[in-house]
Amino acid sequence: MLNIKSQGLVENLIDIRNSIAHGRQVYQDKLIWPFPSFFPLSNDSLGYLPAIQALTARAISKHLKLDSWEKEWRQTIRYLPPPEDIIRSFIKNKEYSKISDSTYLSGRKSGITPSAITDLYLAGRIKFNDFEASLCGLMIRAQPSSKNADKLIMAAYLLADSTNPQLASKAQIFVTKIHDSRTGDRLIGPKDTLRWLEYLGLSPAWMRQWIENR
Repeated sequence: MLNIKSQGLVENLIDIRNSIAHGRQVYQDKLIWPFPSFFPLSNDSLGYLPAIQALTARAISKHLKLDSWEKEWRQTIRYLPPPEDIIRSFIKNKEYSKISDSTYLSGRKSGITPSAITDLYLAGRIKFNDFEASLCGLMIRAQPSSKNADKLIMAAYLLADSTNPQLASKAQIFVTKIHDSRTGDRLIGPKDTLRWLEYLGLSPAWMRQWIENR
């Protein structure tokens, strides 16, 4: 069960456990639905619940020499991002410029996908310049489709405000084409996404204007 992704998961869970054990209360001056616990001690623990369930169940099954939860664990690992230091190294060494778009989108290089980098930016762990540089080429070349919509739509919302005119234009076209097609129906609504991004302290100006004009 131990690999780069599962190691990163366990390390994150240990950090959350330590923050709770040491009583580091998380102050939240803004709330968004669904509301957190009345006395929140960790602001990111709820997102790990499905992974904790799969990890615990599979570990118990392995101990009992059973095959139960093997499929669920494989699926969980598949969608987990690699550890932060792996992603940082990927960005620093510009590995994104050395791989094909299909490899990037599928995560065949160290398990790193555009979504993993986007999530790291949303968590405030990397700067916008690094986020932009790592996704610029891919976004400019991307053709909106059902195959890449869920992998690139969040990045497109954010990159639509880029100071790079070509990148901003391509990101805006990606967003509009996805939501003008039936593909957009299975994604989280843009209004809900906008509220969430603003809750995180971001100001996606083009996205807000686009929603108001729809």
